[in-house]
Parts: sequence; structure tokens; C-alpha cells
Amino acid sequence: MAERLRSVETDIATRQVISVTTVVALRSQLKDLTTKIQRLLPEHPGAADLQRADRSRLEMEHREVERKVHEELSARERDLKDLPSRAP
Repeated sequence: MAERLRSVETDIATRQVISVTTVVALRSQLKDLTTKIQRLLPEHPGAADLQRADRSRLEMEHREVERKVHEELSARERDLKDLPSRAP
């Protein structure tokens, strides 16, 4: 029984480490994309938006990465819930 408990605890810890690593990497991507998007904004409200196409592509990529973060957090919660209980 103790071995099974250690196995479950190892599975939980492994899943959490993988998830945290994934979320940190995705959030780093979000930060980089946000910086790139901000650099492509018009200089002032009346300025021509010459970078709109490039910025729109980056904004779509930003939304996709946000979706991946949400999916990973949901998957982590679901995976941890589906593991056997720690109680004997």
C-alpha cells in the first residue's frame, strides 16, 4: 500500500512539474508577443496603421497561446482529479 501511495504522489508531482514548466514557457511566449505587438502599434491615435497586418497576425498568435495556457491549466486540474486518491 505504501508503494502505491508513493507511486501516486510521484505521478502527482510529475504532472505538476510538467504543467508548471509548460505554463511558464507559454507565459514567456505571451510576454514576447505582447512586446512585439506594442512595437507595431501606431505612434499616436491619428497615425497611419502601417503595421496592422503584421500586428494582427501576432495578435492571433497571442490569442492562440492564451488558449493553450487555459487548456494546460484545465488539463492539469482534470489529470490530477483523475489520479487515484492519496488516501489508502
